[in-house]
Amino acid sequence: MDNMEKQVKSLSNQMVERSFSVQHRDVTFDLVESSIKSSIFEAVDSLLTNEPRGLLLLGPVGSGKTSILSLVLGLYIEKIAERYMKFIQKEGVRGWEERLYRDTFGYCCENYHFYTHDDLVSKLRSIKEDTQERSEFFHREPAEASRKLVLVDDLGRGYDDKGGWNLSLLDEYFDYRWKNQLPLFITTNKGATGNNSIRNWTGWERIVDRLCDSKFMTSIVINRESFRKR
Repeated sequence: MDNMEKQVKSLSNQMVERSFSVQHRDVTFDLVESSIKSSIFEAVDSLLTNEPRGLLLLGPVGSGKTSILSLVLGLYIEKIAERYMKFIQKEGVRGWEERLYRDTFGYCCENYHFYTHDDLVSKLRSIKEDTQERSEFFHREPAEASRKLVLVDDLGRGYDDKGGWNLSLLDEYFDYRWKNQLPLFITTNKGATGNNSIRNWTGWERIVDRLCDSKFMTSIVINRESFRKR
């Protein structure tokens, strides 16, 4: 492994450590089924193109969805870090040897957002009445951050079929991302069929319609038994 590869791996590990607890970082792609792995690689590769696709990971509690999400983030960071480092070298930026790691670290931090369901709701609530911040969050993003990946873990946590203010904020946000084809990688404890189907979320019909758009997101169902029961 050369120096650049080491730096890329180090950056990837740091980004994952910033977002995920330690119990969700002790996993490798060797533990992921080949069919799921293939879909993940395709989705991450698409983020570096003009036609990005998201991922919707569905499955019961403890099936490893959040751990897979941490792998997705690590893979994405490796790809954009390597590309950015090569760009700096190619352009011959003055003092690039000293700036390489520092600048790439900043670049990586700016190119993804990680939220739990509760974090995202809190963020949306905090900017609801702030016109300037709201404008920046919703309307400046497509021009500046079309390549930015947004990861949302445990969507629907504390689901309330009465809907309300939180649901209207989420509806607006996901509709905005869908209309502008801005990538989302999401986990939820809902399934694809049966009584626990994501389609049975009362009040979430428009959100679910966006997230299940096969042109926008790839849905993956993970039916493993909870790791914590093994």
